[in-house]
Amino acid sequence: IDGMSALAERRHINVFYDIEEQPTDEIWFDADKLDKIVYNLLSNAIKYTPEGGTVSLVCKYDRRKWLQIIVS
Repeated sequence: IDGMSALAERRHINVFYDIEEQPTDEIWFDADKLDKIVYNLLSNAIKYTPEGGTVSLVCKYDRRKWLQIIVS
């Protein structure tokens, strides 16, 4: 995500993060794959957002204890 900041700044794109706290229940995931997925989503969003636009990343847990990642 650090590399995204420089790219967003060059294109004058605002990036907002809304990341919900992790629930106390155990959650199993592959951290490396999740990192690659989020990086790819943000990279593409910044790449295809017009200069001066906004990209937001929202991560939240639903009642089934699934992680939802929303990039807009």
